[in-house]
Amino acid sequence: SVINKYLVQALKKQNLWNADILNKIKFAGGSIQDIHQIPAEIRARYKEVFEIDARWIIEAAARRGKWIDQSQSLNIFYNGTSGRELSEIYFYAWKLGLKTTYYLRSLGASQVEKATVSASEFGSTHTRTSSAPSAHVAAAPAPAPAPAPVAPAQPSAHVAGFASAPMQSLAEKQAEAEKLAAQLARVAAGDEVGLCESCQG
Repeated sequence: SVINKYLVQALKKQNLWNADILNKIKFAGGSIQDIHQIPAEIRARYKEVFEIDARWIIEAAARRGKWIDQSQSLNIFYNGTSGRELSEIYFYAWKLGLKTTYYLRSLGASQVEKATVSASEFGSTHTRTSSAPSAHVAAAPAPAPAPAPVAPAQPSAHVAGFASAPMQSLAEKQAEAEKLAAQLARVAAGDEVGLCESCQG
């Protein structure tokens, strides 16, 4: 486990960093989303990776890709069971022009028993539930209203333009490759100055 020192600092400022909150975080596998003693503003700021829509991670990768000459190892984190939604996530990555993705990370139905959490207080921690802590753990003075549904991320104008660019035909790609090969041959023969300053000396 990795301790998020910034979360700890934020909780200390609210006088919420104590053994009770720590055990609830452990029980929830690091998530604070269902611990309603923690203010909503802090819960919104500190999310674990499975609580972030994969489309936002993909869009960030698409924006970075403009400045990456090869590719990047992008993991997809998916906390669900829908094959259709998973397919849509991968098609979204393709539409935004990502060259590749890396691992697909998902959550199993079961997990390792948490030895540092009291079984008498929290019950079994072996089975993963969709709503992390139980009602006992998530109890709050007043129940928080259900969050409004989040619309799927839409690509920015910059990314959308990139995604909608027409694909090159095979003939266009071959012509481009032949043009580049001819240019490299001229450079190698000394007929054309190299493309960078270091090559000119």
